[in-house]
Amino acid sequence: MVIRQYDIEGAFFNGPPRDDLYVKATHAAGNKAWELVKLLDGTKQAAHNWNQVIDDIPKGLGFSQSRNDPGLYFRTEGGSIIIIHVDDLLCAFKTHNIWEI
Repeated sequence: MVIRQYDIEGAFFNGPPRDDLYVKATHAAGNKAWELVKLLDGTKQAAHNWNQVIDDIPKGLGFSQSRNDPGLYFRTEGGSIIIIHVDDLLCAFKTHNIWEI
């Protein structure tokens, strides 16, 4: 099998906020606040929203999610495996050409 490891940089910024989030800087004068259009790493919903974004990708490629480990995706046709841990992916394929997946 061909094994590849990927680190998704800025992963938490890819999950759109579900609710209106505002940030107020402590050094700002007055009552100025900024609405977040992307999530920041460290906000309570960032990891959850990122998981929803990344969860759709393997499922859209025909992978099934394991009932025992929600971070494990497999496809019996072709024997491919994807493991997701936070913003890291470990992929094992029986082919060198990932586009055949």
